[in-house]
Amino acid sequence: MKIREIFKDKKLIIRIILFIIAFAVAVTAFTKGALSLSNNREGYQTVSASPDEEAVMYAADFTLNYYFTGKSGEIRDLRKAITSVYSGALNRAYKLLDPVHEYEGFTNLATLNSRPGENIKVSPELYGILKDAYEKTWQKTGYNMFAGALYGFVNSILILEEPEEFDPLLNPETAGRIEALAGMIDADGFGLRFADDNECVVRLDISDAYLKKAEELEVREYAVLDLNLLKNAYIMEIVVNALDEAGYTNGYISTGSGLTCALSAQEGLEYCIYGLKDSTPAILKTLKSQGRAVYSSIRAFGFANESLYYSIKGDGKIIYRNPYVSADSGRSNDSLLSLYTVYYNDENQQEKGPMIVNTMFADLCGWFGRDPYDVGNVRYHIYSVSQDATDKVAED
Repeated sequence: MKIREIFKDKKLIIRIILFIIAFAVAVTAFTKGALSLSNNREGYQTVSASPDEEAVMYAADFTLNYYFTGKSGEIRDLRKAITSVYSGALNRAYKLLDPVHEYEGFTNLATLNSRPGENIKVSPELYGILKDAYEKTWQKTGYNMFAGALYGFVNSILILEEPEEFDPLLNPETAGRIEALAGMIDADGFGLRFADDNECVVRLDISDAYLKKAEELEVREYAVLDLNLLKNAYIMEIVVNALDEAGYTNGYISTGSGLTCALSAQEGLEYCIYGLKDSTPAILKTLKSQGRAVYSSIRAFGFANESLYYSIKGDGKIIYRNPYVSADSGRSNDSLLSLYTVYYNDENQQEKGPMIVNTMFADLCGWFGRDPYDVGNVRYHIYSVSQDATDKVAED
């Protein structure tokens, strides 16, 4: 019996349950945001995004903390203005980079996925993102913007109630399928053609051989073009730039996937490095940034409220499963955590390109065992926690 048939119904049930829980969390967050409008005090406060019935979960993985000053009425008005800019930028970025759903008024990744072989005019913003992701893909460091099928299949296992049953360590069919998917995306079966830089025209090409293999492996439902592990970084880049340009610069934004970026006037944030003490996540080290900073933390283990992590015993040690598999091989690494913190000056920001994306990409390179991405004269502070010493921090 095929893997897909084994857990198809269970997967659907788990997805529905996760959606209901996530929706409840999102509604709660929006409600708390609305209630806090009357709590206009000075200091750091969370700014919640406005709800959107078309894209209910667009803000679920992002948190904006802003430092408010002034009188109650001034704070109330400022919060309203910041919420408008934050919600607008986050909503637009989410829809622009959605690989599956198309939205009215947007030519997005889903548009390209649904119309392979056609020249499509996209916005300059999306054109630049596609070019950047394409460059990073062909560095062959483990990241691949065409790995939608691989990541879709891996995540379909991670969200199961009992994922160990289908873990590649115990299930040869799972291992074979993951290996085949990784091999399939490494082949010359797809590509992006940047047809016109002035008009921002791009074409997604998918070979018949790729489509045939995807059909055999039963992964045609997954989008080919998918920013996957860097998606949140690209979204955050758009949101941070929008807030900075609007003059809302005293705060920071973070994601559940381990990214944090200070707004342009924010300095001196503290960042935590996590490890495991007695198999429980714990803060091992706290560091304070010197000036504006971007922080990326990829960890093998999850916290209690995260669904896409689990552990399994193999080769005499605990192996931590997570979404961060290499597109080259379909495998993760044996490190528990890698961390890069970047300090940079506002006046040099534009010269260094997409700092948030580059920082997470550098983190992914380290996670996949490759040399960190070179972004010029940027100072990376690299930390790691290994399987052998889960409660100790190694610093480079």
